[in-house]
Amino acid sequence: MTRATPRDWQKLWQTLSDTGVLGARPALGLGRLAATALRHGPTPYALVAWHAAQHPNTVAIDAPDGRLTYRELLAQADASAAQLVPLIGPKTRVGLLGRGGVHWVVGLLVATRLGAEVVLMNTLHSPEGWATQTRKMGLAAILHEATYAQGLRQHPHPAALVELGDGLLIAHSPKLIAPRFGSVILLTSGSTGNPRTIRRRTGLSRSLAVCAATDFLTRLAPKVNERVWLPPPLFHGHGLSALMLTLGFGGTLILADGDDLWGSLEAADPHWAVLVPTMLHRLLEQASDAPPNLRRVVCGSAPLSPRLTQQAQAVFGRVLYNLYGTTETGPIALATPADLAAGVNVGRVLDGVQVDLSAGTVNVRSPFLAVNAESWNTGDQAEFDAAGRLHLRGRADDRFICGGENVDPEELEHRIEQLAGVRECAVWGESDAEYGQVVHALIVPQHGADLADIQASLAQALPRTLRPRSVTLCAELPRNAAGKLARRALREVKG
Repeated sequence: MTRATPRDWQKLWQTLSDTGVLGARPALGLGRLAATALRHGPTPYALVAWHAAQHPNTVAIDAPDGRLTYRELLAQADASAAQLVPLIGPKTRVGLLGRGGVHWVVGLLVATRLGAEVVLMNTLHSPEGWATQTRKMGLAAILHEATYAQGLRQHPHPAALVELGDGLLIAHSPKLIAPRFGSVILLTSGSTGNPRTIRRRTGLSRSLAVCAATDFLTRLAPKVNERVWLPPPLFHGHGLSALMLTLGFGGTLILADGDDLWGSLEAADPHWAVLVPTMLHRLLEQASDAPPNLRRVVCGSAPLSPRLTQQAQAVFGRVLYNLYGTTETGPIALATPADLAAGVNVGRVLDGVQVDLSAGTVNVRSPFLAVNAESWNTGDQAEFDAAGRLHLRGRADDRFICGGENVDPEELEHRIEQLAGVRECAVWGESDAEYGQVVHALIVPQHGADLADIQASLAQALPRTLRPRSVTLCAELPRNAAGKLARRALREVKG
C-alpha cells in the first residue's frame, strides 16, 4: 500500500478541524498532537496526555467506580505506572481483566505507558480458561478488578496478580519514566472455543488508512467534548473502539451499569450511545422519550435485524448507524440512517477498504488488517446492490439444507421475529431421515404470548419446509460478551 499523499493528509486535517478537536488554532493543536504521539506512540495514554494539556478539567471517564478528569486520569496513570515499574517493562505481556471502569482504564494506560503488550481478557471465560490463557500467552502479570480475584486464584498459573482499585489510585508525584510504545491485544469472541490473539497497532502512515479514517469520521462527524454513553464491556473491540473515539475527541465516556438502561441513558443525557444489538433491544423495552441531545446511536459487533432497526428509528429518529467490522479487519462498512431506512444493513464500504465477494463470502483487504495476511475472509455471505451498498446475508457456516432448500438462519429468524408474540428467535438444523435436516427454534416470547399462539402464527406464515419441527420458549438467547448469538449453545438451551 502506498504512503499517504499531502492531499490525503489535507483531507484528514480538514475533517479533524471540523470536529473542533484541534481547537481555535488547528495548526497548533495538530502540532501538539503530533508531538505527543511521537513521544508516546499511537496509544490511549498519548490521547489522554494530549487532552490533559488541552482541557484538563473535562471529565474523561464517568463510571460506577469513579469519575476522573483528563488531568486526574493522567496523574493516576503516571503514579500507578511508577509503582509498577519493577513488575512491568517494555514488551512484557500482561493481562487486563474486568468489564471496564475508571480502574480498568487506569490499568490500560499504565500498561501502555510502560510499553507492555496488554491482553484484554474476557470476563465471561471460566477461571480455568483464564489460567490456560495466562500460561499459553506467557502473561507476567494480570491487572484485575476486585470481582475476579478469587477466580484468578482457583487454578495455578505463573502471573503476578495486581488488583485494580484504590490501592493503585495514589496522589504522589510520579517518578520520571522513559516513554514507551505499548500495544493492545484483543481476543476474538472465540465461537470455536479457542479465541485468537489480535494485536491492534495500525498507524496512519499508509494512504488507504488515511482515506478510511477520513471517510469514517466524515460520516459519523464527532464533535469535541461530546458525552458518549456505553453499556458494552471495554475489553471487547466495540467497547474499546468507543473508548478510543471518545478519548480521541476529548469527550466524556459514561459507562452504564445495572439493569435500568433507560434510566442510565436519561441521566447521562449523552450525545452518543454506543451499543450492541442485544443492549439496544433491552434499552428499547424500557423506552420513553429519547434524550434531547442524542444525535448518534452506533450499533455493531452483531447482526442488526430489520425489526430492531425499525423499533430504534421509531424511538430515536434517524440517528441510528450500524458499523460492520471484525476484530481481525477493523471497520469495514458503515450504514447511515438513510441506508438503514432503505433496508441496507451495513451500507457503503469505507474508502481505502476493499471487499471481494467473488468466492461467495466477504473477503477484505484493509489498512487496518491485524493479521499476518494480505486479506481476511470474514465467513459472512453478502451482496452489493445497484448503488454499491453492502447487504449481509448471514454466515456461510451456519447455513443448512431442508428438503433440498438452502436455509440461511438469519433470514429465517428475521421472518419469525416479525410475527406477533415473538420478541427474539434463533434457529438451527438437525438431522432428519425425510428432509435431510429440519428446523428447530428457540424463541423469546413477548409478554403474554404462549406456545400455542406462536405455533399457530408459524403455521400461517411459513411454508412446511421452513416451519420449525420443535419450538422451545426461553427467557433469553445465549450470547457472548459481544452480544453475538452463541449458536453452539442453542441445543443446550433446548435440552
